[in-house]
Order: sequence, then structure tokens, then C-alpha cells
Amino acid sequence: MVNTGKRQALSVLIAAGGCVAGAYSAYAAFSNGKLITGDAAGTMFGLAFAAVVIISWMMLPFADKRAEEGSHRDAWLWRLSWFAALAFVLANSIVYTVHYRTEMTETKGLKIETYERARQAEVRAAAEYETLRTNPRWSATSGCTDVTAPRSQLYCEQVHAAQARLQEASAVLAQGRPASKDAGAEILAWVLGTDEATVRRSLPVFWALILELIASLCMREAFATLRGPKEAHAGLREAPAGEWLGASDEAREAVPAKLPATRVLVPFSSQAVQIPRAAMNDNIPFAVYA
Repeated sequence: MVNTGKRQALSVLIAAGGCVAGAYSAYAAFSNGKLITGDAAGTMFGLAFAAVVIISWMMLPFADKRAEEGSHRDAWLWRLSWFAALAFVLANSIVYTVHYRTEMTETKGLKIETYERARQAEVRAAAEYETLRTNPRWSATSGCTDVTAPRSQLYCEQVHAAQARLQEASAVLAQGRPASKDAGAEILAWVLGTDEATVRRSLPVFWALILELIASLCMREAFATLRGPKEAHAGLREAPAGEWLGASDEAREAVPAKLPATRVLVPFSSQAVQIPRAAMNDNIPFAVYA
């Protein structure tokens, strides 16, 4: 009973880990299904896609169960169905992951480009502003605070435009610049000695494959742990010795029966009672069979 309880607890723990690992694939399939259409039909597509993912986790345990029952054709059918479901799950996970990573990396890329343009604009605006300040009209207008002449008005408009560009560039620069468009891909590319674009395209495939394999294999191991070790003599019927009297040789060999061990040797005729081969047990002393 204690061993059964431990097996059940371990089985639940393994299955829970598989469900957590596969939750991303199920959510990705549900999201992709909803993208087909925006109404209630999209929700149904999403639920159907997620159901395929969840059922795929159970296909390998079903195959093992059919193999134990002797139905090897059904077992191979479940295994082949699992490969088809695996392709479906990978396609959904990859598409969703690529979409998410593309949005994330492109957003960071735009921020980096905006930051670089703002820094260049700040340099140009600062240089133009310093040049305008060296003009004699700067002093004549008290820094464009006392403007009366028409030429001074044109000059101060240029000054105000340069100041506006400086403020705009400073506001963009104050938001900061992302360190990298895809830091993880850059590090992996450096470790693997390949280009960043290849790593960025390969990561969604790798993630989807690992998550689905972990989910399916955890479910398979959870069911195997729940079943526990097989008994060596499970399902064998114990028959009284009297049933063997008068039985044919084929019946005596087909049905196993146990002969109790005893320390007292009682003589009996070997012609009257024939001991079936299945009843032979190494744990019984050889003297019993004399």
C-alpha cells in the first residue's frame, strides 16, 4: 500500500510537470486557432487546436497500453498518430513564437534606430544653435527676447527652430536605448560560432520541439510509474491437486498449479498423479518430486 501511494504521488508529480511544459504549446495552438476568424468560430478553432495538443500527450501512453494488451497494430497506429500530432503542435508553436519574437525584436530595433537618429539630430541641432549664437543679432536681441527688426525676427525663428529640435532629440534620448535587438540570439550565435539570423530563426523550432517532447514523455512516464512493476505470476489460477486426476496431458501442461511444500514425505504413486511442468518451482525441495 505504501509503495502504491508513492507511485501515485510520483505519477501525479511527473504528469504535472508535463502539463506545465506543454501548456505553452496548448496556448499557442489556441491563439493560432482564434486568428482564423474573430467570432465564436475562432474560439472553437482555438479549442480544437488546443485539444489536439493535449490529446497528443496521451498518445504514447495509449500505445504502450495497447502493446501490453498484445494489440501491436493499434500500438503502432497510436505512435504514427503521435508523429502527425507532433508536426501539428510544432507548426502552431513555431508560428506563434516567431510572431511574438518578431514583434519583440522589431520593436527593439525601431527603438534603437530612433535613438541613433535622435543622437545625430541632436548633434546637428546643437552645432546649428551654437553657430546662431555667434551671430551679432544674438546680442542685439538679447538672446531673441527683444525682437523688433524684421531681419531679427527671421533670425530668431531659426534660433527657435534649432532649440525645438534640440528639445525633441533630448526627449527621445531620455527614453534610453535597448542594449541589443536580440541579446539571447547574439550570445548563442557567439557561443555556436554562427550568425545571429540563423540562431534567431532556429530558436522557435528548438523551443517548440523540446516543450512537446517533455510533455509527451512525462505523460508516458507518469502512466508507466502508476502501473508499477509487473508481478511475475500475475493472472495465473491456482487449481487444487484433485483437478489434475484424470486430466489429459495437454490440460496438465496448460494450467499451472502449485504443489505445497512439506517437510513430511508421503509416498504416492507417480502413475496416479502426474505433476504438470508449470507447477515445477525451484523453491520446492527436490525430495517432494521423488
